[in-house]
Amino acid sequence: MGRAKQPAGGSAKQERYELSAVARRGADRIERLPKEVVASFVASEPKVRASRLGEFTNRILVEITPVITWLERRRHPGTAELVKRLLRHVLHEAVACAGADISEYAGGTIHRTKGEGSAGAERNATMLVTAKLFAYSLREWAEEIESEGTQGPAAVTAASQVVDQAGGQGQGEGSGDATTRTAGEPKAGEGNGGKPQSKRRKTRKKRSALKADKQLYCAWKTGYYKTQAALAQEKGITEREAKLAIDRHRKRESAKEQARKKPRQ
Repeated sequence: MGRAKQPAGGSAKQERYELSAVARRGADRIERLPKEVVASFVASEPKVRASRLGEFTNRILVEITPVITWLERRRHPGTAELVKRLLRHVLHEAVACAGADISEYAGGTIHRTKGEGSAGAERNATMLVTAKLFAYSLREWAEEIESEGTQGPAAVTAASQVVDQAGGQGQGEGSGDATTRTAGEPKAGEGNGGKPQSKRRKTRKKRSALKADKQLYCAWKTGYYKTQAALAQEKGITEREAKLAIDRHRKRESAKEQARKKPRQ
């Protein structure tokens, strides 16, 4: 008897898992950048420190390239370009910090000083925040890569969905109606606990909207964009839409924080 044929989707699923693992490793490396900057100060020569960080950042750039390629093929072109710009910004800042004169990092350890820290230390602290936010976004992409092909038309990234809708390229409401329903799939009001498909679509749409707000907020908090107008232009939306999204997410986070601080009865 011949050998059993492997399911067609098996290799594709394995590739998605491997690519998502690459994205997560890249996120871990990027989060390590501030510590690598401090460790580089074992060397006293700025050029040596910058060279060491340059090697580390080059490895990150090479490792994340497949993820960038996936974004270019599967998402809106502006999304991949944004990720590349933010990545280059973070890596450049790490090398610049390593080459700076930061007395607090002498010997490769952090020395606490009284009063304000040096400009270099403040720059590295800013880079730390940016790196953490970028690493978070990479892990979000890792989840999207893993779920690709398993959630149907609704499995689009929040950022690219905002851009697509602004450009008139968003998916219509009929992406889950009777004309696209596969055999055996329950009709509206049937199956899945009797929940109508329209309600499920609304739930997915709400989750996507929340995620879009969060990604815009995180992009704004990186400090890469000088104005919200610049962020809006990069995303392909209006300045007002960007401002409203950032405000919505900020209010949600504030409400969550107040709920956590509220004493339980």
